Amino acid sequence: KKFDLSLQKFITGVNDSKVSGREPTITKNNDGTFRYNHTTEALKVANKDLVTYTIRVYNEGDIDGYAKEVMDDIPAGLKYLPDNNVNKEFEWKMYDKSGKETTDVNQATSIKTQYLSKENEKNGRSNLIEAYNDSKQTPSYRDVRVVFEVVETALPNKTERTIINTAEITDDEDKYGNPIDDKDSTPGNKNTSEDDYSTA
Repeated sequence: KKFDLSLQKFITGVNDSKVSGREPTITKNNDGTFRYNHTTEALKVANKDLVTYTIRVYNEGDIDGYAKEVMDDIPAGLKYLPDNNVNKEFEWKMYDKSGKETTDVNQATSIKTQYLSKENEKNGRSNLIEAYNDSKQTPSYRDVRVVFEVVETALPNKTERTIINTAEITDDEDKYGNPIDDKDSTPGNKNTSEDDYSTA
């Protein structure tokens, strides 16, 4: 049996409006792997807009497990909002460029959460992502969300810039809370070709 988590990231809201049509549709290939299809077309946003991202972790393998820790970067043009209700709900913590936890928004270059860990199961919430089997049409998954404010610097007239935001699984565990190796990804290595890494 093999353990295999996969991460997909997509925009689900701008300000108070829901954004639909960007959730992945899933196809199972003949070789047993999965293909996630969703639009990569950029959404037009303006400064002070609040953008909500959904980070979805699927279990493509045949071993139950947890996404113990998920990381999201903070690129130029986006600002993390520690007091936002969504961000507080999903228990994100800020980290500076050296990887140290910080409470200073201006020093933060990434955020991490252990919301989906085994240890963080509480109030009846199950974070376990069940293994895939052929009776399921699609792999089981768990979601976290994060909200950023757009703070792009002024651009020359009639020019546009695409802000790319990335997320990755940085730690995982089996259903007993023990470390486990993902069959095709190394957590936290920022390898864009691996399926535990996604952009939006």
